[in-house]
Amino acid sequence: MATVQIGHLNAIDVRDLYPDDPAYETRDLDVIDAKIIHHSVTPAWGDPLAAIAAIYASHRRQGWSGIGYHLVVGWDGRIYLAGGAETIRAGVYGRNETSYHIVLLGDFTDATPDLRQLMAARRLLAELDYSLGRFIPTYGHRGYAGPGQGTACPGNTFGFWLGLLTDPDPGGAIKDLAGHVTGADPLRP
Repeated sequence: MATVQIGHLNAIDVRDLYPDDPAYETRDLDVIDAKIIHHSVTPAWGDPLAAIAAIYASHRRQGWSGIGYHLVVGWDGRIYLAGGAETIRAGVYGRNETSYHIVLLGDFTDATPDLRQLMAARRLLAELDYSLGRFIPTYGHRGYAGPGQGTACPGNTFGFWLGLLTDPDPGGAIKDLAGHVTGADPLRP
């Protein structure tokens, strides 16, 4: 698998393993106005490629052209490119033309992502802004979905970790759901 650059980050390109068929429509990058976070509701641990294969199979069964997300963040912090930014993916019904979709592998209904995964997603969101040349706000799928499109994605714990993805100074410590410090923020000097 090839490696591609997203800003200053490396991503593993899985587009040849999980091709779009037919191809997703494309767009001008200037229309992107939202980054959307999803959770895969697949096991958080194990082989990320197996989880990506399961996502691909599930999305194809739903009649989609391929994986509905642009990027996948594994529990180990690795980033996988599933679709180019110019493609209109299938992440949020009726709201895909102007949104960019990132999925974190795992089920965050009642658990939080691994620290490595959160820090990789944090860097990725910043690099996407850098690559596109402007700040683009980040939302959870549930908060971005249109009326009548209810979903639990990206899980009930999203409110606890959204700030770690987007806050310029998340407070210097990483806390679990009970408020216990579980580690230092590796991005803080």
